[in-house]
Amino acid sequence: MLAALDPLRPYLGLIRIGLYLAVASALFIGGCQHGKSSQEAKTTAVQDQFAAYKAQMVELTNQVAIATERARQEYHAKSAEAARNYEDGRKSAEQHQTTLVADLRAGNLRLRSEWAACMSAPRANQAGAAVAGNDGAAAVPPEAFGRVLRVGDDADLQVRWLQAELMATRKLAEACGVVQ
Repeated sequence: MLAALDPLRPYLGLIRIGLYLAVASALFIGGCQHGKSSQEAKTTAVQDQFAAYKAQMVELTNQVAIATERARQEYHAKSAEAARNYEDGRKSAEQHQTTLVADLRAGNLRLRSEWAACMSAPRANQAGAAVAGNDGAAAVPPEAFGRVLRVGDDADLQVRWLQAELMATRKLAEACGVVQ
């Protein structure tokens, strides 16, 4: 048997080296496969986390879009209500002006003394001052007082409308997340 191994003796070193290389290669390939499967597991976990995060962001975006649309609708409703109130107030002011002028002419309404002096006709001793150009003695028609009061009413209505519009705009901005 020793004689049968003799022809292989010079090759035994090469066979050992070959076996060592085969075992090392097997270990290396096994380690790479293990590392690959481990990396694939980590990649899958990260992809799952990303998918969950993405779903959460989509849900939050949808919630914000719904809240924004709801706030926008509320803003438009409040704005329309403010415009209706403004128009109703203008009509009421026109009616008030007409009533005021009619009451002043009929004598049902009397002005305070500082305004009544402007309404009175010039007295006999003031006729010269009126002719000489003293406008303070000229009579002011009731329509003028009605227009003055109407301008004041219109200004009040505009202030109320602007305040309502501003409050609706602020509420919309708060609902949309704008910090003031």
